[in-house]
Amino acid sequence: MGGDTVVHAPDAALADAITADGKGGTLAAEPEFRASTECLGKPLAALLLTDPTASGEKATYVLAAGVAGPDAAHLTQTACRTAGSKTAAEDLAKAVRDRLRTGRTATAVPWSDLLTQTKVDVVTGSGSTHAVRLTATSQKSPRLVLDMTRNRDLSSLFASP
Repeated sequence: MGGDTVVHAPDAALADAITADGKGGTLAAEPEFRASTECLGKPLAALLLTDPTASGEKATYVLAAGVAGPDAAHLTQTACRTAGSKTAAEDLAKAVRDRLRTGRTATAVPWSDLLTQTKVDVVTGSGSTHAVRLTATSQKSPRLVLDMTRNRDLSSLFASP
């Protein structure tokens, strides 16, 4: 996180907590958030979510989605989910590949109808953190992975195997 980051938050205190330029502890200092943002690269827009089943303050994983590209006609959709170990990331990557090939969204739309030219890989970030990265294109919407994040379809695609 950092650079030319634009953050939307309901108040200044929360914006400070999100950005690397904030005062004190920031999300950029948390390994799971740092790993997910490193995995995304430099998107034009991004959303980050924590595990919705996590209890307490520590997220068990972070799911991030971003869109990057030179213009609306040439965008890459990217989604990343952190994993606790390299083995867990490899198992999750296999499950994501299988779901992309044969699975469907919650509204019964085949993943293969939404995302094309998909690539799923395991990436290792700073601090030896591991994440599964999906890159794809979409003719359906320039912000497809962002919408899928908000409606929890991306969470089901990246659910633990």
